Amino acid sequence: RLYRAMTTRQGRLNLNSFSDYAAYLRREPDEWKNIWPLALTHEGAFFRPAAQFEVARDLLDEWSIMAPERTLRVLSLGCGPGYETCSLAMMLEETGLRAKNWQVDIYGLDLDEEAVSRAESVVFVEADLDWLTPAQRKKWFTPRAGGFHLKTTLAPPLHLAAGNIYEPETWPFSE
Repeated sequence: RLYRAMTTRQGRLNLNSFSDYAAYLRREPDEWKNIWPLALTHEGAFFRPAAQFEVARDLLDEWSIMAPERTLRVLSLGCGPGYETCSLAMMLEETGLRAKNWQVDIYGLDLDEEAVSRAESVVFVEADLDWLTPAQRKKWFTPRAGGFHLKTTLAPPLHLAAGNIYEPETWPFSE
């Protein structure tokens, strides 16, 4: 996908060779922002893979009893259009940590600014909700024009940003 994205951009810029495009990338580092939307895949679903969320839920149940601090910060790398961050928000709220006076924050980071923007909207189309039970749909989403909106008042705060994992000093939430 990366190769295809780079050759697509090379053609759009009328550059003759891959070497020319590499030189262009060195001169114009902002060009990477044009590659990521073409190269990254943002396929996903809520609570997928399911086993991962089941294990996390079990660990959190145990950990919440023994943990010396009442703060939980979760970082989702490659958060894409928000399936994972919203799944985490729903799961963490259902564990009852905030009701037990825990400070819970979920952070999401992705290279693709457009995907982060979509994730921030917390609006999903009906097909996005296919993996959710009818009870989960009713509890967590409100039908609105353009899709289904996550009821963010029920969930822990989501902090999303476009950024590179290798440049944490540029993350807006790199405390």
